[in-house]
Amino acid sequence: MQARGFNIFLSNRLGLDRKGIRYGLMLALSAWLAFTIATLLGVYNAFWAAMPIFVVSQATRGLTLERGIYRVLGTLIGALAGFAILQFIHYPYLALGLLAVWVGVFAGLTHLLYGVHSYAALLSGITAAVVIIPSMFQPEAYIELALARVICTLIGVIVITVVAWFLTPESDLDKFYQQICRLSGHAFHLLAKVLQGAPDAQIDEQEKVALQLMSQLESSVISVTAGSREGYKRAHHVQAMLVSTLSILAAARRIQARNKLLNAPLNADHQALVQQLLTAYAQSQEERVYAIAPEQQQELIRLAQQLDPFLGEDVQLLLQSQWQLLADNSTDNSRADARTFGQKLRYIAPQRDWRLARQTGLIAAICTGLSATLAYASGSIVLELGSLGVAMFSMILGSMPSPQKIAPHLLKGIIIGSSVAILYRLAVYPYIHEPFVLILSVLPFLLLGGLARASKRFMFPALDANMSFLIASQAVWPHLVSDPWHIISESIALMAAAAIVSSGFIFLPRSDEHKANHAAKLIKKELQRLLLGNDTQINDWEARTSRHIIRLMLNITQSNALHHMAPGYVLATLNFGHSISQLLKILPDLSDDKRYMLRQLPQEIRHFQENPVQLSMRLMQYSLELNRTTMNEIERIAYISLVDAAQALLVGADFFRTELANKTS
Repeated sequence: MQARGFNIFLSNRLGLDRKGIRYGLMLALSAWLAFTIATLLGVYNAFWAAMPIFVVSQATRGLTLERGIYRVLGTLIGALAGFAILQFIHYPYLALGLLAVWVGVFAGLTHLLYGVHSYAALLSGITAAVVIIPSMFQPEAYIELALARVICTLIGVIVITVVAWFLTPESDLDKFYQQICRLSGHAFHLLAKVLQGAPDAQIDEQEKVALQLMSQLESSVISVTAGSREGYKRAHHVQAMLVSTLSILAAARRIQARNKLLNAPLNADHQALVQQLLTAYAQSQEERVYAIAPEQQQELIRLAQQLDPFLGEDVQLLLQSQWQLLADNSTDNSRADARTFGQKLRYIAPQRDWRLARQTGLIAAICTGLSATLAYASGSIVLELGSLGVAMFSMILGSMPSPQKIAPHLLKGIIIGSSVAILYRLAVYPYIHEPFVLILSVLPFLLLGGLARASKRFMFPALDANMSFLIASQAVWPHLVSDPWHIISESIALMAAAAIVSSGFIFLPRSDEHKANHAAKLIKKELQRLLLGNDTQINDWEARTSRHIIRLMLNITQSNALHHMAPGYVLATLNFGHSISQLLKILPDLSDDKRYMLRQLPQEIRHFQENPVQLSMRLMQYSLELNRTTMNEIERIAYISLVDAAQALLVGADFFRTELANKTS
């Protein structure tokens, strides 16, 4: 009974369970081992070796391995850059200016590189600052600083990688793949409900859930597949499934609007398609995707093709990529290879936010340049540590999508860690006269830090608390002698740096609404590119647009102000692009009189943002003129495409014409 009560106390008060305690002990002992190795080897600033442990370690083995690799790579690049600047630039202020530019460039790259790759850019900027700024005060030690930074990083990464390899589980790829398959099943279910004439409110709600789940799964692809060769090969199929699932959701909207306008009855083929879709949905929810026989899949594709050509293509890609995703590679090693799709492969291109990259780079460069120049001009060792903190914190927070949410945790962690460092340096460090005693002296602090990092309640501030303690503790051998005021001043400088940078991000936060508006602009820009004829590949356009739509839905999910926004707005973009691209493609094949009738169409659609409602009416007028005479198959496709494009313009009129922020009132 007492044991149960103690477990409840740990869970409720400290956020720790048995698994968390094991993980915390692993972190603490790994950090202590890395520190011990670096100290016994006599590496300069041996406490650096313990720092990678708390950052590199992740919930899965593969992600830990990848972060370790990119931390080493980034450290090497940053150390080489710092060495080169100090070696060849003999004017201190010019060297600091080049450091500011370097930090700015690599801070910006954190928003241009995909997934774990951005970690290398972050460490490249931080390491250059760690090498250059202290060297301004100790010019003779810059080579030792650069080498020590690299050696300590290698020690820390090797230790945590080896330990995590045995104690950290692999990613549950099968579970993730089943979630993707269930998501695609939801798209089938939604389409079936549309054909059955389900109420709009029911369709809207299911659509929102599907899009939000899609954005969450897409953002998880990199972390789940990290460190897995098989996972990376199959990531192409996951992305193809996401794109085709999104296209099926858009097709459901398109078909719903078309059926309402044309009052189309549910014929026998449609009823057969509904039955096939519901069967596929049921089997995907039961994780029995292989239960759909090949002949049933072909029938599903055929019926979808009859209903809508784009829908048939999307269903075919979805079923094919699902089969490839779950194929057993032990029987056919090529099945999970992206090349099996050939030219039909559609994938979500990496998210690159150039606006945010420029903003982040500029802020990091200015903060680093000003603080480092001020510190050097003053000649103060205390301000040196403060300027180093400003450079690191501006990069760390700037690399995050929503730094205002993390900044309070960072500030809290820096204050706690620096305060504990003061206690250590005043009460413990002066009485250490042997390296083995030094090694033992940090163990209690690392144990406390490891358990705090593993706590669900304290994990966010604990990371920065551990980092700041290791930096401010100056636990090195040979023994350093400092007066109490100097010790306190250094820790205060680190706290002040965290307060300045954190306050900037807290009081001038990045707006989720602004990010959503930016994603919306990118969606319309891609559509404009398609209509201007700069991009004739509909698959490439769809892949890029799908990326922006998924990102937009993630931003909408994160923003309370935009939570009301209907997914139909953004799905209308896909439908308009599909319909117009199909129309432009078949325009040369129409008869002379029909082609003459639509001669102004290419020019008119290029200005779709100016007055989408008026353009919608114009497209409907074209469709009525086509429908007055007997139509062949090509003309029938042109007629349907005009109707679909007109309906998409009406649904997405506000989205095409205005920014999302204008719709939040």
